[in-house]
Amino acid sequence: MAFSSMKRILIEKFGMEFISPRVLVRKSGDSYELDVLAYSNRTKKEVYVVETKSRLRDDDIDKMIEKLRKFPKFFPEHRDKALFGVITAIDDETFTLKIPKGFKAINFTKV
Repeated sequence: MAFSSMKRILIEKFGMEFISPRVLVRKSGDSYELDVLAYSNRTKKEVYVVETKSRLRDDDIDKMIEKLRKFPKFFPEHRDKALFGVITAIDDETFTLKIPKGFKAINFTKV
């Protein structure tokens, strides 16, 4: 239900052109699932991996970092794009973008 809010944020704030919920890829017997995959090929060469949580836990950040590390194996067609992860927490089925003071996004293709 909150996908429409996340979709709006990905389009308006991040300029994404392709947005797909519930992505599953299988390669060599391994599975890789995403809540949302978004990317742009035109002016921005970026890809966003979005995971939605009902309650944010400490280990969710570690799990996102691991997911981002595995991303190139399952999506080699996006290796030329900057890779970013987004973790969302649901609050009344609506998303708003809240960026902590001093936050700086990290391009995970360079990590």
